[in-house]
Formats: sequence, C-alpha cells, structure tokens
Amino acid sequence: MFGQIVGVTEPATLKTLLSTAKKGSGVYSGRVTFAQLWKVSKWFRSTQIGRKPTGAKAKSQVTWKLYVTAKGLVTRIVSSYPGTAVGLDAGAVTTDTRFTGWGGRVSIKPPPPTMSRTCPTSTSAAT
Repeated sequence: MFGQIVGVTEPATLKTLLSTAKKGSGVYSGRVTFAQLWKVSKWFRSTQIGRKPTGAKAKSQVTWKLYVTAKGLVTRIVSSYPGTAVGLDAGAVTTDTRFTGWGGRVSIKPPPPTMSRTCPTSTSAAT
C-alpha cells in the first residue's frame, strides 16, 4: 500500500536532506516536511498523485535516516511520517529501503520486437 516517499536517487532531494542532516558514523539523519519534498522531488510529487500538500499535511514531518558506505554510496534509507498525513486515523508509516549490488555487472537486453513498439512522433506544431 505504501512505498518509500523519499527519493534519495534524486540529486535535489539528497541535497535537501543533507543540508540540515546530523552526521554520525556512516549514517545521516534529519527531518523534512511534505512541503519541502514537494518542492524538490519529482518522486515525492508522483507519490502524492499530483495533489500538492496543503495546511497540516504540508507541515507533516518525515523523519529519516540515510546509511552510506565509506565511499559515500547509499545503502539504506528509513523514513517515517504520521499516518494522518496520508489519511490514516493514527499511527506512523515507516518504510525501510535498501540498496545493494553497487559496482555489480549489469546486463540489459532489449525486449523482443513483439513486446515493444515505436511511438509515433508528433507532426503538429503548437500555435
């Protein structure tokens, strides 16, 4: 039902988080509001289905912890926010996301022609 709302793969989001973070050994932590995430994160905006948070929801705080390797690669993010910010009666929504396989070989093959198609290009000009 719920997924990670903090898109740490977005440079603007990561910059926002780290700008006020507390730094520990291999971990950063902090808080960010829904309004701040809306402003910098395309990922967050997609999780809100295009509905800009207003009022109390905009002020809802996301607490987060970001874990990194000695080389600065993100390995984990844990975020938590009040359930009331997403229409629940109470409680909190906590999401723990892990990133693994950094530096591993990846092979990406195109799908067979029967599983893909070419999108037509638009020939109409905006007037």
